[in-house]
Parts: sequence; C-alpha cells; structure tokens
Amino acid sequence: MNAVDEIIRDLGGVATAAELRERGHPAWELRMLLDYGRLVRVRKGWYATTSTPIELVRAWRVGGRLACVSAPGGHELRG
Repeated sequence: MNAVDEIIRDLGGVATAAELRERGHPAWELRMLLDYGRLVRVRKGWYATTSTPIELVRAWRVGGRLACVSAPGGHELRG
C-alpha cells in the first residue's frame, strides 16, 4: 500500500484531487497512478483505490453514498 492508498482509505475510500494535493500528491502523480492502474477515477476530480469496494465506487459515480443495506458491506461489517 502506498501513501495515496492510505490517505484515500483514511478518507473513507474515495478522495478528491484537492484533498490529495493538500496532502502533498500533485496532479502529475495522480495521473501516473491512474496510468499504472493503482488508482480508479470515480468521476471528475474524485479518486478511489483499486481495493475500494465496487459498491462504494458505483454510488459515488452517480453522486450518492452507501446507505441502509449496502452500507455495512462498505464498512466491512459483514454478518
């Protein structure tokens, strides 16, 4: 896991480009991580790691959040 992965994980699985830049990761680095398949572009200006649950990525792509039945899986609360 690299530093960007840790930041995104700490921010809940999805982070904005601005949040990552504020933490010392410039746009060129984000583009490089995208090109190497280390990051996923969720939507314009939003990024996730390849280990972010797909349900969370799908919700963010349409501007939503996980809730109700979907939320526990995104928080690793499987029963």
